[in-house]
Amino acid sequence: MKKELPKIYAETVDKDTNHVVAYTRSVENVDVPKESVKEERKWERTIEEKIRNIFNSVHYVYKMDVVIETEEGEMVKQVVGRNKNHIITMDNEQIPIDKIKDIYIKEKSSS
Repeated sequence: MKKELPKIYAETVDKDTNHVVAYTRSVENVDVPKESVKEERKWERTIEEKIRNIFNSVHYVYKMDVVIETEEGEMVKQVVGRNKNHIITMDNEQIPIDKIKDIYIKEKSSS
């Protein structure tokens, strides 16, 4: 004995609906190329931005050697952290951020 199943409604397809439509928006600034903006921005970094970039870098490790330039001169310190107003070194020395003229990661010498 074969059981009759109910009929299923099937609409006929007149056109192909399996296509993708993509909309894009292009904003172009013809006057200033993006490369020149990046180069200008690189030279205009503040000390706060440089410190933030050092700590957020993929190359940052605990006790990283950085070169800190102040009015007293240039020094190489192992930086372990920072607070609102100071950089904290491995020797528990606090260097005021407002006294720093420049800060960057010390290049490793290949020996």
